[in-house]
Amino acid sequence: MSEAINIFEQASKQKLRFASTRGSLAVEDLWDLPLTSGQVNLNDLAVNVNRAIKESEGEESFVPTAKAGNADVARLHLQLDVLKRIIAVKVEERDAREAARDKLVKKRVLQEALAEAQTNALKSKTPEEIQAMIDAL
Repeated sequence: MSEAINIFEQASKQKLRFASTRGSLAVEDLWDLPLTSGQVNLNDLAVNVNRAIKESEGEESFVPTAKAGNADVARLHLQLDVLKRIIAVKVEERDAREAARDKLVKKRVLQEALAEAQTNALKSKTPEEIQAMIDAL
């Protein structure tokens, strides 16, 4: 089982929710959020979860802490893993869209250059060659 499927399975089993200024968001709601722009975005959520992880882990300790604290930190790590995966997928999709757009622009430029080259090649023909081409039609 892939790691991505596993984190989403865990998230759904735990009914994972994400605190935001719009209220509590379910995992499926995250897919509708922008990467960085907007009042609520994936980057800000990930930064907040990462900050909460650092705060809850505190300083290094060699004495085991209570189980409840460990469960909260594990839940935060799962939230961060889910956010990271969604961000990675959305970045990949964005990059693919940009590459496709760039490819389309390049194709249009090449098609225009080809049309111009064909026109120039036609203009370089003698009147007799052009008349022969017309007669062949």
